[in-house]
Amino acid sequence: MTQKLYKTNDGKYGTFLTRDSEGNFVLELKGGGGGVAAYLEADLEEVRPYTVEIRGFPKPDHDRVRHYNFKKGSVKVGDIVMQLSTGKYFEVTKLDSKADARKSTNDFIKLADKNSRIELEK
Repeated sequence: MTQKLYKTNDGKYGTFLTRDSEGNFVLELKGGGGGVAAYLEADLEEVRPYTVEIRGFPKPDHDRVRHYNFKKGSVKVGDIVMQLSTGKYFEVTKLDSKADARKSTNDFIKLADKNSRIELEK
């Protein structure tokens, strides 16, 4: 089982060990001498890799939500991407979705961004 990494509100990092008798998270702290400390759950943020949420496109497939490890800055909300292996289209709906269930693949190409409009001849 992979241990979850947390960032504390005071800038420290640690992995979850247990909960104390008051329900606080007990973390084994990393770096800077290490140690063990208890924190309120509200004072912690789980550290997760950068992920992007995409939904099937066009709208009938929009209920299918997926999360991928796209490179940060490679897409924007509203961009249309195509998965090469399936030929299916997806719309980027959220950046940094912090998803647990994520996929890694180099199987997508960006077709258009929300600002790429074709101008008509006047």
